[in-house]
Amino acid sequence: MRTFTLILSVLAVVLCGCRSDVPTIPLSFYTVSEEKIDGGQYIDTSDFPKLGYVATTPDLVITRLADVYQTEPQAGVIIGGKLVSPPAGRSALGIELRPDDAQKLSKFSEQIIGKHLLMMLGEKPLMAPGVQAVLTTQRLLLEFPTQAERDNVRSELRKLVR
Repeated sequence: MRTFTLILSVLAVVLCGCRSDVPTIPLSFYTVSEEKIDGGQYIDTSDFPKLGYVATTPDLVITRLADVYQTEPQAGVIIGGKLVSPPAGRSALGIELRPDDAQKLSKFSEQIIGKHLLMMLGEKPLMAPGVQAVLTTQRLLLEFPTQAERDNVRSELRKLVR
């Protein structure tokens, strides 16, 4: 009987100790508006100068990710008919959404074609692409000016992978 009680006690400590009560910061998606939104906030940072207004509550919140992985920045973009390489030293992260969240993002993007979509991690804006078509992917690419910034965001995003 003593052995059984000891085993149950150890098991209870192990199970309770494995539970994480550390809050994670969710990914939040907002529709950006050029018009002022009552109670909303104006996004004007060095990375997103005079972006626009967002509501106080996000349009979509994602609290779990399938994966976060280091990747390479885009090889380049075509601007004015010329291929322009990304600036040297840039770093990138790939984010893989769970299928149900990818579907939610797709439905949301359908409603905001022609507008900007702001993705934030807590209070930190991560990207704000213009939505030109319905987003139909589970994978997103985030580019950062430095590896240090990428690593900080990566550590927070890894907390959403379960």
